[in-house]
Amino acid sequence: MGNSPQFGRRGAGSAREAAKEVKIKHRNRITEVSIEGFRSLKRIQGVKLNDLNILIGANGSGKSNFIGFFQMLGYALTESLQRFIQTRGFGDSMLFMGSKNTPILKANLELDSGQGENHYEFTMAYATPDTLIYTQEQISYQPADRDKPYYQNLEVGGKESALIRTARESAENPGTTNAAKYIRGALGGMRVYQFHDTSLSAYIRKTADIGSGHRLYHDGGNLAAVLYNLKTNHGPYYKRVVDTVRRMVPDFKDFVLEPETHDPNRIMLRWQSAASDYELGPHQISDGSLRFMALATLLLQPEDNLPDMVIIDEPELGLHPAAEVLVGALLDSVSKKSQVIVSTQSSTFVDLFAPEDIIVTEMKDGATTLKRPSADHLKIWLQDYSMGEIWRKNLIGGRP
Repeated sequence: MGNSPQFGRRGAGSAREAAKEVKIKHRNRITEVSIEGFRSLKRIQGVKLNDLNILIGANGSGKSNFIGFFQMLGYALTESLQRFIQTRGFGDSMLFMGSKNTPILKANLELDSGQGENHYEFTMAYATPDTLIYTQEQISYQPADRDKPYYQNLEVGGKESALIRTARESAENPGTTNAAKYIRGALGGMRVYQFHDTSLSAYIRKTADIGSGHRLYHDGGNLAAVLYNLKTNHGPYYKRVVDTVRRMVPDFKDFVLEPETHDPNRIMLRWQSAASDYELGPHQISDGSLRFMALATLLLQPEDNLPDMVIIDEPELGLHPAAEVLVGALLDSVSKKSQVIVSTQSSTFVDLFAPEDIIVTEMKDGATTLKRPSADHLKIWLQDYSMGEIWRKNLIGGRP
C-alpha cells in the first residue's frame, strides 16, 4: 500500500524552485474539442481541455492520434496541410478505417480569448489523388456582452485552409474579422514536440543555424542555437537551464556555446564535464541526458517565448525517475502560462498529477475513447494510493 503523492499538484518540494514563476498572464486556450473521422478518433465529442492535460492509455489506444490531430492543424495553419498528408501516409490513412468507411473528417474547436467564446469548425473530404481537401470552414464569436454570436462561413479554398486568407483580408463586419484573426493566431500558437530521435544522425546532434534560436524546433534540432540565444540575451533563464541540467546530469558543468570556426553562422551543442576542463561534443551525451536538456530548455525559457499551447509526446522517454519528477514540476508551472497537453505511459509520471489533469484513452472496436477520471470517485482511494498506483490497479481504465 502506497502513500499519497508527494509531488506534482500536491507539491514537488525543491523541484518547484526550478520552475518559480515571475508573473502570470492570460494565454489563448482551447477549452473544448470534437473530432470525427481522424485515424482512430471515430467520434470524440466535447472533450474538455484544462490548462494541464495528461493523456494516459495502453499502446495503440490513440494518444498519438489525438496529438497528431493538433499536429495536422498546426501544419494546416501554415498552409502546409498537403505536406503533412503526403509525409504521413497520404489521405486514406488519415481517415478512420480508411476512406471507404469514413470519407470525411470533421472537427469543432472552442477557444477562450478572455473576452468571449470563439468556435472554429471545418470539414475535410477524401479526394484524388489520395489526399484531403476542405469542403467547409466556419468561424463564430460570442462576445460576453452580446446575446447572439457572429457567424462567418469561409470561402473554402480546397487544398489549404481559407482561415489564413480570411484572417488577412478586411471584412465589412469587424466582429468576424477580429474572430478570424484571433482564431488564426490562437491556433497558430500551438507547438507539438517529440524529442525521441537522439540517434547519431539526429538533427539535435548536428550544427544549427545560429539565428534560429528564438523558439525550439519540434525535434530539438536547434537546441544549441536556442541555448546560445538564452545565454546571450536572457542570462537568468540560461542559468536556470544550466542549474537544472546539473541536478540531473552529475557530470555536467556547463554548455560550451561558440559559433563554428569554419562557419560562424552555425553552432553545435558542446558541453564541459564537471570532472575536467575537457570539452565534449554532442555525440558524447547519452540519449536521456540529451532529451532532458531539450525539455529543460523548452520549459524554462522566457515566458514570451513559450507557445500558447505546448504539446509533448512521451516526455519521460529515457529519463531517470528523478528527472521525471522534475519535468512534471516544470510542466505544472508552465501550465500556469501556456496550455499543456502531454502523453505518457509512465505510472511514475502519472503520480505527479491530480485526477482533474488526467485524460484516459482506451480503444473499443477500433475507435479511441477519451474520458477524465472522477475526482470524487477516487477520493477514498487517494487516501492510500497514488494516481500511478490507481492506474496500475486498473481503477480508471487505460490499461492493456
